[in-house]
Amino acid sequence: MFSVLNINKPAGLTSHDVVARVRRILNIQKVGHAGTLDPQATGVLPLFIGQATRLLEYIATDKGYRAEITFGMTTTTWDGDGDIEHRCDTLPTLTPEAIEALLPKLLGDIEQTIPLYSAKRVDGKKLYERARAGEVVEELPTKKVRINSITLEALTTNEEGFPVATLQVHCGSGTFMRTLAYDLGQWLGCGAYLSGLIRTHHGQFTLETAVDLENWMESEDPKSYLQSPAPYLAIDTVVCVYPGVIQALFGGTNVLERQLILEAPQLLERLKQVGIKNQEHCLLTSIDTTPLGVVTWRNHALKPHKMFPVQADTQPQSTRAERSSSNNRRPGYAGKKRGPQPSSMKPFSGQGSIEHTGKMPISVADTHTSVPTVHRLPLPVI
Repeated sequence: MFSVLNINKPAGLTSHDVVARVRRILNIQKVGHAGTLDPQATGVLPLFIGQATRLLEYIATDKGYRAEITFGMTTTTWDGDGDIEHRCDTLPTLTPEAIEALLPKLLGDIEQTIPLYSAKRVDGKKLYERARAGEVVEELPTKKVRINSITLEALTTNEEGFPVATLQVHCGSGTFMRTLAYDLGQWLGCGAYLSGLIRTHHGQFTLETAVDLENWMESEDPKSYLQSPAPYLAIDTVVCVYPGVIQALFGGTNVLERQLILEAPQLLERLKQVGIKNQEHCLLTSIDTTPLGVVTWRNHALKPHKMFPVQADTQPQSTRAERSSSNNRRPGYAGKKRGPQPSSMKPFSGQGSIEHTGKMPISVADTHTSVPTVHRLPLPVI
């Protein structure tokens, strides 16, 4: 299984709770989420499943939130889960103009105070563990975050008459909405806490395309909601239909630019089209968009970075034949343990040497004569 699932997380569950349910329904252990949501927060929670968990680091980091902030009181956790710490005796009177005047202070690269009730470690211990143990933290740590845009969507009052502001926030990874609410309350002199939070998008994952967790669990075919991870990554995707290139990369061998010119010119042209630069990564897929691996372009060579196990229907035929042949034991070895066998994968080109990484023969002349020849295929249109 090599997929992603866009879940609309309900309130009351941790992100790990959602992961546990997906593991049980799909009967697979490898499931990971792309960013924690607090228990009371709802919205987009991208899940990567199976081998796709190895692509988590390549998801776009920008996120969108709809934050509800209640003014006139503070809590111990800076959100609605904590105990009320301070409450104004008189209801504060706020105007949209007063809040909007402060929003520019939150834009760009800013320094945020990390909330006391968070998983940030200080001296080897998580802050929330110190708080629950009654320890006094003299000074809370800070971190740099980026807020790209922030707008006031509405200003209303709750049942008790306290002002409630709804903000739309577009920010980078690691931004604390609780700190944003706390800071606004301090600047206005009345205190505030985060009373509601919805994640509206995470990279290309959006709330409009997310499926409610309960609906997904009760659906007749939960697997029908799984998608390819390729469109959701922050790296370019390049289709490769050249068996020789695929074999070389899976064998840990670099493919030089001059070899691509001779044997895979259309692949080289596509790499140039996406503008891949030195040391940048891209996702290599088969023609049916099955991910083959993450490769990097460095020193005029295509180099394997993370290659994924290839499904039987996406392997070149010669590769499947070689693996089948290498698994057949000779009669003299029947019933005996065999150690690691040398790779039977043929180098990329039949036209001289290739760059050697220690896992493949340097040239065709060094290859064992029993290895089948990889015949060139007609160049397809990409």
